Amino acid sequence: MHSLDLRVTSPGAPRHVFVYGTLRRDEERDINRLIPTPLWVGNGRTPGLLYDLGNYPGLVVAAGEGSGHIRGEIYAITPVLERLLD
Repeated sequence: MHSLDLRVTSPGAPRHVFVYGTLRRDEERDINRLIPTPLWVGNGRTPGLLYDLGNYPGLVVAAGEGSGHIRGEIYAITPVLERLLD
């Protein structure tokens, strides 16, 4: 696991995104197929619950009874790619 300092120091500085489900490497909507290609930083996890929303899973960050840990991947992305993801 990686510990990241996610503070943005300038408007052009890379941002980091946590992806899970179909956006992970080798999955149906692999983030690595997008342009500009993101930079893989490492694996990560967050406390939460996944919900089936049909075409993609939805994540609710939650700690406590009934929640688990969602495994995913962390990527450095550009503002251009961030807009594509939104």
